[in-house]
Amino acid sequence: GKPVKTGERVMLIANPQDKELDIQMPVSDAISLESGSTVKVFLNVAPLSPIKATLRYASYTAAETPEGVLAYSLKADFNKDEKVPRIGLKGTAKVYGSRVTLFYFIFWKPISYLRRTFGI
Repeated sequence: GKPVKTGERVMLIANPQDKELDIQMPVSDAISLESGSTVKVFLNVAPLSPIKATLRYASYTAAETPEGVLAYSLKADFNKDEKVPRIGLKGTAKVYGSRVTLFYFIFWKPISYLRRTFGI
């Protein structure tokens, strides 16, 4: 729907045998993640049947997505016992980090806002 710019990537060719999840985590929702963290994916075509995966890579720096949002790039591999969906499906991913205290859980958004506003 949008015009193509010179040098812009138009198409990607993928091997159907090498499927992985490409997750974009907005900077506003950033949490500390480690390789091996659990990921649940809720695809738009089957939102009531989550697919489990394992986090393999989390970028150190954020980059702008095609939608114009600053986000970290995450890569996850599907678990062996899961039915792997076809290429190109979209959905929502829930990434589980380490456990935190109740105080941090309740005040996470206000703390995040203060960090972004004042650069703390």
